[in-house]
Amino acid sequence: MNKLTISIILFLFLIISQVKADSWEQAKTMFFYSENKTFMLKVVPLTYPEKMFKANYKRLKRKKKLSDKDTTIIPCTGTLYKITATDTSVVWERKLINRICPVSAIISNDGSSVVTFDNWLSIGYGFDIMVVYNELGDLKKRFQLEDISPFPINDYTTSISSLYWCCGKKFKDNDRIEICFENEKETIINRIFNVKKLAFEL
Repeated sequence: MNKLTISIILFLFLIISQVKADSWEQAKTMFFYSENKTFMLKVVPLTYPEKMFKANYKRLKRKKKLSDKDTTIIPCTGTLYKITATDTSVVWERKLINRICPVSAIISNDGSSVVTFDNWLSIGYGFDIMVVYNELGDLKKRFQLEDISPFPINDYTTSISSLYWCCGKKFKDNDRIEICFENEKETIINRIFNVKKLAFEL
């Protein structure tokens, strides 16, 4: 190998070694609770029929027609429950806009707002990094990281699949959430987002 080829290989190795590795398990059903434990959000990820691939194989082999049940892909869904001492009741059930599922969610203590964060397999990327749903489960607004970040996007720690931007989020009251942003230099900025006004407070 000539010197140029060796230099290129060393350069690529240096870049790859600096990229943070990460791994993702298969998405599973998750449960998120309001701070007072009165509300629970159940998130079921995008689901493929269990026998879908086997069924396709058998269909090709036996030339049999597949039923709708065998080929229906179920999108990610969220169900909000209200929990009391005597009962657990469904408040709403809706399809969430994440392709697979969100990574996390927070719920106001009165159940009037649910906010989901990030996308499974790709934290920090996409059009639904933060998504606000109201008391009926209606989508109020969704945000890209560029829309909410106090830092330039290139300032965050990166991995092969993700931008690691968030160091915490919580409801301060039923109308406001506090979001912690942390860049690669470990500089932290906290911002307050009003879920009713759908805007950050100055």
